[in-house]
Amino acid sequence: MGIFNFFKRKKQPSNEDQLMVKVAEFLFGGIEQMRSQVDDLYEIFGHRYTKSQISGVLTWTTSRFNRVEDKSAAAIVDRGLMARPTNCLKSREDAMTLYKYVAKKSFQRAFKNAPDAMFEEMFKSLGNCEDGSYI
Repeated sequence: MGIFNFFKRKKQPSNEDQLMVKVAEFLFGGIEQMRSQVDDLYEIFGHRYTKSQISGVLTWTTSRFNRVEDKSAAAIVDRGLMARPTNCLKSREDAMTLYKYVAKKSFQRAFKNAPDAMFEEMFKSLGNCEDGSYI
């Protein structure tokens, strides 16, 4: 690093980057938590989707889960995610995997002190009810 590098203008984050940081803070608790969830899902899906695709569908699903009253699989997966023209997920099974992941993370964030065993029992039946799981 030469002395002239000291005088170079530092690149300012774009408005898009700043917006993503704010969205990540609101939905995931920060950009690192968002990246961690994308990495988790990348492994869970067996690398079938790019991290960019996962990031987009994760952000949409998490946002929807947090803002709608009807949090059932029918509402979020069937009438929401699977109906989106930009949905990258290839199957309903993958969409349900994402839905369960988002629901679990959302509840873990809301109930930080609850034991993991409570979440595991609740998620055994999540999305398995014919009329949806209202949470």
